Amino acid sequence: ARLPGALKVSMAMNKITQGRLPIDPVLKILITSHAARINGCGFCLDLAESWALEIAGAHAKFRRLPEYGTD
Repeated sequence: ARLPGALKVSMAMNKITQGRLPIDPVLKILITSHAARINGCGFCLDLAESWALEIAGAHAKFRRLPEYGTD
């Protein structure tokens, strides 16, 4: 399967910062999905949603992210 270029960059950055920059896993998912929306990467959004489904409470936040700042 082909990976979008932005995802390759994201994965490379993830490897570099892993363990060096502690960040809440839910926040990381929200940041990733927000960047994916900005870049129009549906594949990246699907991937972020699959990660959100694995963490309790993360999926609800993921689903509400597009409404952030509007309600």
